[in-house]
Amino acid sequence: MEERIKWFLEARFGMFIHWGLYSLLGRAEWVMYLERIPRSEYARLAGEFRAECFDADSWVECARLAG
Repeated sequence: MEERIKWFLEARFGMFIHWGLYSLLGRAEWVMYLERIPRSEYARLAGEFRAECFDADSWVECARLAG
């Protein structure tokens, strides 16, 4: 079996975190396109985006505990 496929099958757990301006809207990455939000309006969200509660260490610990 190809080595990279073997690794993938044995790894058993993956985590991909999506976090961006769309999080302020409680939606997913494609919200601007799907809801036809004008680029200028969507860009204004950048002024509201704060990462005060972001704690990468706690996210990593959560992933570690999950397996």
